[in-house]
Amino acid sequence: MARVLDQFQHDAPLISTTFIDTGSPTGIEEYDRLIGRLLERERDRIQAQTSDMTAGMDDLTNMGRECEQVAGSVQALGRSVAIQPDLAARLKQRAGALRVAAQDAIAGVKRAGEALGTPAGPQGIPPLGEARSALQRAAHGVLSAITDAGADIDALAQSDAAPDDVRESASAAAQLLTQLRPRAAGLVERLDRLKPLDIERIGRLLESRSAALVIGPPGSRLAAMPFDRLFPSSAVIDAAGGARADLARNAESLIGAALAAVAIRDRPIVVITHAEPRAFFAEAPGFQYFFDRMARSGFDLIEWPAAIQPEAPSLLEIDPEQRRPVVYVVLPTAADAPAPSEGAAGGAERTARLGAAVARLVEAGQNVLLSLSPSVLPVYGQPDPLVGPLGAFGLSADTARPVLREDFSSGSRIVETEWTLMAGQSDTPIARGLRGLPTLLSWPVAIETGESNNGAESWVIDQIAAGAGWAESKWLSLRRTPRAYRGLMSDPPRPDDGGDDVTGPWPVVVAAQRRPPASQHWQRIVVVGSTGWFFDRIAHATQAVQGREVLSWPGNIELFEASVRWLAGQDELIAPGVSTRSIALVRPIAPGTLVAIRWLVIAGLPLGTLLIGGLWRLARG
Repeated sequence: MARVLDQFQHDAPLISTTFIDTGSPTGIEEYDRLIGRLLERERDRIQAQTSDMTAGMDDLTNMGRECEQVAGSVQALGRSVAIQPDLAARLKQRAGALRVAAQDAIAGVKRAGEALGTPAGPQGIPPLGEARSALQRAAHGVLSAITDAGADIDALAQSDAAPDDVRESASAAAQLLTQLRPRAAGLVERLDRLKPLDIERIGRLLESRSAALVIGPPGSRLAAMPFDRLFPSSAVIDAAGGARADLARNAESLIGAALAAVAIRDRPIVVITHAEPRAFFAEAPGFQYFFDRMARSGFDLIEWPAAIQPEAPSLLEIDPEQRRPVVYVVLPTAADAPAPSEGAAGGAERTARLGAAVARLVEAGQNVLLSLSPSVLPVYGQPDPLVGPLGAFGLSADTARPVLREDFSSGSRIVETEWTLMAGQSDTPIARGLRGLPTLLSWPVAIETGESNNGAESWVIDQIAAGAGWAESKWLSLRRTPRAYRGLMSDPPRPDDGGDDVTGPWPVVVAAQRRPPASQHWQRIVVVGSTGWFFDRIAHATQAVQGREVLSWPGNIELFEASVRWLAGQDELIAPGVSTRSIALVRPIAPGTLVAIRWLVIAGLPLGTLLIGGLWRLARG
């Protein structure tokens, strides 16, 4: 570790290192002075976020009161249409949801006020996170209740079957909701832009463990690395088989990533775009490794629930100069997913809204990382809204037919939906960063490349080889069957020449770029024919190799980071992390070579034995 730090200081004289031992008599004083300097350095940001939350508390309080008033009007409408039981029940439900949202808003404001009024913790850092989370949850609840109620009230106001007085009352209530919804959406956007400050993350880390801090010049970010990752215990070193070179490379990777996060001014902004009925990404389980990796890489994450918020979030607060690169990461939604509640939008409608959002991004020249998944819409003859925007890059996708394979290793035929792939020989920065790293894609769909009339270029990063599987047209029953029970299926999918594609190959990761009209800059897109591939359950799955715990599919998280870097125009920063190269990996054997090896084992060895025996007999006469 000391050699690594010495090398950094030798290569970059502006880097200096200071050790603070809080167990020494002077260490506590040095530590307190350091925290004081960091707090003073971050004071303007702390005050700005506190002021934003205080203003949000006022807005949320007013909206809670207005929701309570509108709920009374909606409930009265429900009583006036009692002769229509279904509509009356739905309006009663909407009124109840508005009242719950109003109560949650008041409770959220109270919790936020208590958190902001709480004295700073032992580190001297105010508990901004508690207030921020309380306000964000309450604001999203208000927006969701207003959106759902507005759809039903609008329909009633325009219904010819409703009496005139009912329609008049519904129009008045709809007008109130129409005025309230943009304010609620604006509040949600403002609150969602309030991200944890670096000093908060560092404070939480230092409360529980020792850490190494990377502090840049004023105006830059702060970064922290847990001590136990930089200075592993002897037990960890012994468990790693004495692999001190690996530990040094790990330290080099951590320090290098932290320095990059602090030093690179134009850090990419990653906008996670999805069609779920509410914002969920920041609080959903299963993203801890992903968040940690993004933080270390210096990416700022913003969430955009496009199904309930048609306009993209404003980034002026975190990028007032509008100079930082922005990458929109789009996650698909199952088109046949049911509506989360009565009267809410189902999967098909939410997919249509997401497709419209992607189309607007492409038209506006934005850079997009698009994940696709099998869709029932093209199965039933309808276009997939997420595929249409790809035409601007000369691309398309066959989301009606996922690529499957057969597995006989268990002694019976099982149809598998997961593929482990290695990046091809494409001479692109993304492919070079992935070379030799296994990547897992589940339920992949083929991305079709073709000619473009606007000068677009495309490159295949990963593909499934011809003969390795087939693109199946009748896959719905397989998707509904849990993986553990697929071996019990009476009629699992089989490749046929009817509606299936049995030829291949099937590109599943493709990068493309074009010059939009009246633009001097390249617009880029990366399309991955799978979803969930960078979630922790895949990207952070581990296995024991040579006594060490390593990533099972290190290519997944590297694919995400390399794609974001390439889309952000930071090609020179694409390089695999040290942790993903800690174990020597053997490339998968090509299908043709594998067949030859099988025949050699099955037939070659017995025939060779007979031949040797025959020669021996001839030699002995």
